[in-house]
Amino acid sequence: MAKVEERVKMAKITISTKDAVRCSKKGCSYRGPLDRHHLRHELMFVKVFAWRSDRLYRKLVKRYEEFRAEDIRYLCRGHHGEIHEIYDDIITTDQATAGKRVMGYNWRQARKLMARLRKAYFAWVRVKTKQSNPTSDRLPREGEKARLIQ
Repeated sequence: MAKVEERVKMAKITISTKDAVRCSKKGCSYRGPLDRHHLRHELMFVKVFAWRSDRLYRKLVKRYEEFRAEDIRYLCRGHHGEIHEIYDDIITTDQATAGKRVMGYNWRQARKLMARLRKAYFAWVRVKTKQSNPTSDRLPREGEKARLIQ
């Protein structure tokens, strides 16, 4: 009986280097599609201040939509969830201190909170931590959205 030799043809796979960048978090070895994370959580402010139509609001929206390199970092889903858990704690504490929801903040209060969030990101990103469950629907939890805008 003759030995039959099988040859398997492998398809060429092309991976875009744009989608194969590394997570910004220290110690994370994940490489692949990543989430864009806004350091100052601009999306929350864009949403909760949507009722405003002043110059500062339009400026915030424009900057958010530009995805400037200095405003964003790339994170894997698990680390993106982890930093937002930290942000949630900061926002909750800030609201308790101010005695009102983020929606009621003036621009000075909003800028201060954004600066705190950005500072928290840079403190967090340098420390190796265990990431959140990357399969969780962490962004955002339903009750949080309501808590921030009510």
